Amino acid sequence: MASGSATGNPRNKVALKPGHSLMDWIRLGNSGKDLTGVGGAFTNVTKAELAEHKSMEDAWLCIRGVVYNVTHYMDFHPGGCDELMRGVGTDATNLFNQVHAWVNYESILKKCVVGRLGSSGEDDAFTIPSSPNKPASSSLRITAVNNKAKLTQMDWFQQLAFITLVFYSKTPNPQVQILLSEPDVLQCKINQEVQILQLEGKVRWPCYASMNLNGKVQIKLIKKKPALWKDYGQIVNKNSEYNSCTSSSSSTNSSFLTDLDDSNYWPTEVIKIAKVTHDTCLIKLKYNNNNVYNYIPPGNHIFVKQSVKGDEVIRPYTPVPIFPVTTLPPGDWKNTDEGVNLLVKTYPLGHMSSWLCSRRPGSTVFISNPKGTFRTSVLNNATEIYLFAAGSGLTPMLSVLVWVLQSTSDKVVKLLFFNKTKKDIIWERELEDLASENSRFTVEHILSEPNPEWTGKRGHVTLDLIQTFLPCYTVDIPRTNFICICGPRPFTLLIEKWLKEDLGYTGDNYYSFLGQ
Repeated sequence: MASGSATGNPRNKVALKPGHSLMDWIRLGNSGKDLTGVGGAFTNVTKAELAEHKSMEDAWLCIRGVVYNVTHYMDFHPGGCDELMRGVGTDATNLFNQVHAWVNYESILKKCVVGRLGSSGEDDAFTIPSSPNKPASSSLRITAVNNKAKLTQMDWFQQLAFITLVFYSKTPNPQVQILLSEPDVLQCKINQEVQILQLEGKVRWPCYASMNLNGKVQIKLIKKKPALWKDYGQIVNKNSEYNSCTSSSSSTNSSFLTDLDDSNYWPTEVIKIAKVTHDTCLIKLKYNNNNVYNYIPPGNHIFVKQSVKGDEVIRPYTPVPIFPVTTLPPGDWKNTDEGVNLLVKTYPLGHMSSWLCSRRPGSTVFISNPKGTFRTSVLNNATEIYLFAAGSGLTPMLSVLVWVLQSTSDKVVKLLFFNKTKKDIIWERELEDLASENSRFTVEHILSEPNPEWTGKRGHVTLDLIQTFLPCYTVDIPRTNFICICGPRPFTLLIEKWLKEDLGYTGDNYYSFLGQ
């Protein structure tokens, strides 16, 4: 919500009153004031009860099954009271989803939680019915254990049309693979732990997965037949010795039940391809096994392996998110749950890049499991994050940027994007639009060969230029900024050298994607 309207048009921002910034809101939440209006007691709320709280002075709304009291947030909302009032008294999930990719509402409204929507048996209420083996619990917690050790905890909830499984990995940006081996058999691999679930009913693919800052993994499955299940099903096998697991589709599972760090490559199909700049294209890939989902942590990459002109060529590429304002040919570019989006810049002597950008829909591309050493935990203590990118070095920055805007509310991000000419800037308009929609993000373009009409910054990366952006630092004040660097090798090495030798940075203060 700090990035725009919580429930409507993200561009409809208003000037906030003095004392109503995001930091002021955080301070109010930490003041001890009861922002829930119900004494902080978590309760079940029916739709009828939700509808009673629909005034400026008594405003409740629901997002994704959770009811929030937004009465005190009205004057803090960047979209203004009128925009927020559009969702008050209702389940505002659909309205909110217009901008949900850029908003960490759970963090912003965590002190406003009233409870969960639906306890009266309404058809579309979020429910976890009791069963003979698993009585309903107010905490909705199911703890899965085996004879050896306590393993990942799991929750679940459902509506008529879908069921959501929630796993608590307690690992920021966990490695996640999901396979629907049968319409009612789901395999979930979180880090190196596999669970096989025999679901109570059949579900459709794709699944929809999301991860938060604390390692919570949510997997939403669409039911083939709308109905309230008595239970989610049962765990068939859940332990570290997963290679011995068997099921009705063991031939399918054999390629799935392997370490994430193995050398296997997945066959994918080119679904769409589009030009982004004169020498850069966006390629959407979908796994040939239509029932597979691989989560790629922010800043991590995959390898593409192909036979090009008789030689085996392997190159790393960092998948990118798709901005909601991106102008692309018709088609569902934004749904990344079904595959991977690659932003590929072609080079005259680049065998792989030229090969990829010449593909047509239906072509096969082999990609690896996620790789990389970047972990978002390096940003935990930072409040200011600087992204230094040159050319296609933008790709890991995009996933880091989106993660920061989604998963945190106390961090600001500045992107310094270096290119030769204006036509080389990847997603210039999209980055500017994102910055205009989100007060925590700014972008600065620097061109080394601009035309006379260019009014922005000019030149190559230099120590003086870097110093104009980075905050002053003294040994008496701990650093609150973190720097990420990605670009051509000389660009990256120069910035690293200046950070260490001239500005007193250590490996705890910056990360270079050069060595991933």
